[in-house]
Amino acid sequence: TCSNPGKHPRVLWAEYQRHRADEQQIRGWWEKWPNANIAVITGAISGVVIVDADPEKGGDDSLRDLALPETMTSLTGRGGSHLWYQHPGFEVRSPAAVRPGIDIRADGACVIVPPSHGIRQDYAWELSSSDQPEPFPAMIMDLIEHREPGGAANGLPSSAQPFDLVTTLARKIPHGERDDTLARIAGHYAGQGDDLADIVIKLSGVNAVYCVTADR
Repeated sequence: TCSNPGKHPRVLWAEYQRHRADEQQIRGWWEKWPNANIAVITGAISGVVIVDADPEKGGDDSLRDLALPETMTSLTGRGGSHLWYQHPGFEVRSPAAVRPGIDIRADGACVIVPPSHGIRQDYAWELSSSDQPEPFPAMIMDLIEHREPGGAANGLPSSAQPFDLVTTLARKIPHGERDDTLARIAGHYAGQGDDLADIVIKLSGVNAVYCVTADR
C-alpha cells in the first residue's frame, strides 16, 4: 500500500549534506542492505542541481515550455525525468512546484538514481543525452524566485519561509506542496534528534491527515 516504495532512507542523511560518506561507510551500507536503491544528495556537497519533471503533474508540458538547455538526463521510476546541471557554487534552494510538475532538487535535497527500482520502471540513464551535467542555467534561479501563484506563500519560495510546525499544520497541505513540506517537517524532527523510524511514522501520519492528493 506504500505510495513511495524504495524511497525510505536507510540512514539519517542530514549529516551527509555537510560531508561525503567515505568508501568504508558505503561498503558497510551495501553489505547490510544489498538490495537498496541508490540516492544522491544534491547541492554543493555533490556539485549538482536537478530539475525533476513529473509527467503526472504536467511536468513534460512545463519542460517543453521552459526549453531548458539540454544536459545529462536520467529517467525516473514514475516515467518522469531528472535534468542534471552543475551546482553554481552558491546556495540553491529546493522548492517544489516551481511550475506544474517541476521541482528543483538542490541544497538540502536528494534524488533516486539509476539503476534503482521504481514504481513503473527502473531508473535509467537517457543514453541520447550528454554524459556530463551542463553549466547551471540562470533561468533556474528565476524559476525559484518567481514561482507561479499557489506554489509559495507571500510571493516567496516555501523553502525561504521560517519553518513553524504548528502553522504548517494549521491547514491542509496542497497537492503541489506535499514533497517540499514533508521534507521540511522531516528536517524539523531530525533537528530535534528523532530517529529515522519515528520520523517515518510521523510523516506517514501527516501525509494521511493533512496532505491533499491529486484525487481527493
